[in-house]
Amino acid sequence: MAAATLVGEAIHDGTGAWSSNDHIPFLTPGSAPAKVIVELDVIEKEMEISEGVTYTFWTFGGTVPGSFIRVRQGDTVEFHLNNHPDSKMPHNIDLHGVTGPGGGAASSFTAPGHSSQFTFKALNAGLYVYHCATAPVGMHVANGMYGLILVEPPEGLPKVDREFYVMQGELSNQAAVQRTADIHDVMAAGKCAVELTIIDEQTANWSRDEAQSLMTNWLSTGTAFDGVIANNDEMAIGAIQAMKAAGLDMKTVVVGGVDATQDALASMQAGELDITVFQNAAAQGGGALDAAVKLSKGDFVGRDALIRRKDEETHAGE
Repeated sequence: MAAATLVGEAIHDGTGAWSSNDHIPFLTPGSAPAKVIVELDVIEKEMEISEGVTYTFWTFGGTVPGSFIRVRQGDTVEFHLNNHPDSKMPHNIDLHGVTGPGGGAASSFTAPGHSSQFTFKALNAGLYVYHCATAPVGMHVANGMYGLILVEPPEGLPKVDREFYVMQGELSNQAAVQRTADIHDVMAAGKCAVELTIIDEQTANWSRDEAQSLMTNWLSTGTAFDGVIANNDEMAIGAIQAMKAAGLDMKTVVVGGVDATQDALASMQAGELDITVFQNAAAQGGGALDAAVKLSKGDFVGRDALIRRKDEETHAGE
């Protein structure tokens, strides 16, 4: 259950602020501005920061990042901030989508066990950050008090066919740079059967654990997505683990990796990983030696070399 919910009038055929990807509110395009009421709980809670290690986070809605808030341009928003009685600190909220001093911060300073309320009109469409603005601001943000508020235009957001996240390897590694560039090149060339949009791309440093953590953060924003493209299989598997832990049906998303590792092939067999790219290391090494020999003899060697593979070495999702 999400800690940030919209109550009051039944508007936009849906609800207004959620932390779960399964409950992103639907907003009817062209619907008239309305009054909406958003309730957001501040919860200081202990959560796992890495395997076997916990940390007391300060959260909006019980997640880091905080609950995803979605309203329509022109809406009048009545905002309630509830600071849990077990909290040790006072908190407030600065919504960058609010036109006015401090984005509501001055009106929402809330001691533990208390609630505050303020009202604003969503004047400007866009995707905005929100965060706690209680001093010292950096400490509150670093402890987890930030999230996103989407103010949609009256006509709704532009249509896209598919939206993906991209997981990069180490940014100093040429393979990671090239694999990510290839994704953008294919999209820009219009070689895909559908139009793809990248929601976000971040490094997970080739690591399954880091990918799982990154995917968990992406999921907590509540942003709808269709798949994940990873620079290697380890990160793809980490993303899958995070999605399974969140209860996502893996049949509803597409996940791709690179390397065709044994774990990746097993994941494909289980119906979780959809795509991996096999790299024939032996053939690549042999090709490099052949090129070196030719160059040593003064023979011409082309800039590109085709590395052939046997059909039984090809692995792809059905």
